[in-house]
Amino acid sequence: MSNVTVPFLRSFLMAVVLVSSATLLKSQTIERWKFQEFTSEEIREQAREKKIVLIPVAQIENHGGSLPVGADQFLAAEICERAARKSGTAIVGPSIALGNCSDFAAWPGYIVVSNNTFLSIVGDYLASLKQQGFERAVFFVMHGGHNFNTLDIAVSEINRTLKMKVHIVSIDLLYNTFRDDLVKLRQDGIHPEVAMMLAVNSDLVKKDNQPQAVFALTPPALMSIGRYYDPGYTLDKIAPKGLVSYSEKATPGIGEMLLDKSSTALSEQILKPIAD
Repeated sequence: MSNVTVPFLRSFLMAVVLVSSATLLKSQTIERWKFQEFTSEEIREQAREKKIVLIPVAQIENHGGSLPVGADQFLAAEICERAARKSGTAIVGPSIALGNCSDFAAWPGYIVVSNNTFLSIVGDYLASLKQQGFERAVFFVMHGGHNFNTLDIAVSEINRTLKMKVHIVSIDLLYNTFRDDLVKLRQDGIHPEVAMMLAVNSDLVKKDNQPQAVFALTPPALMSIGRYYDPGYTLDKIAPKGLVSYSEKATPGIGEMLLDKSSTALSEQILKPIAD
């Protein structure tokens, strides 16, 4: 072997090793979207890049015998993480998993905070983001009800002084983008949350085969003319076993489809337009 060939082979082998090492390191790099997974300096950089802070909002409450009481929290976080990844314009803030779910108080498994407490949490949360340089936030509410309404009040009041760009979006608004799919699922007796939880963590879904609850909170005539409040009202009066039932037709595949469509709608119709 000539004196020229040996150095060449050494250089070639060294280059192969370096490229392989770089490829391995790149493959081991974990993409991060959660606020709490960044270092302090990385948070500063996210604010400089004008990232939107996407905040999952849910309540700890009964979901029947099929789903855990934290189902809304798990699903809200999953949809937000997927949307942040798809948009490239957002990071996911720590979840707000508390609210006034007193209408679920007939069943164990709830944590209730007053509306005033919830208002304070939202105000302090936004103020903290503002102090760190973030200018835009999106609250994603897994359900409507008390949290959505209280958020609306909180943001309108707080933003008079903070002057941030804040949006509030609920899962029901995202559902509108693929309503035909949901109608068919419900006709087949499939609850969307059961299917999505099967995709997120099937170990937490219990196949109890409860009968589907007929969900009618208040007489339609009363609801058609405004809000209805009954101080003695709790949801067990219409659904003694809870509001979510399991269906053998629900599958992780269906749940994956719903998660994908929900996160795509959140990314394409909310996050990207806000970022532009």
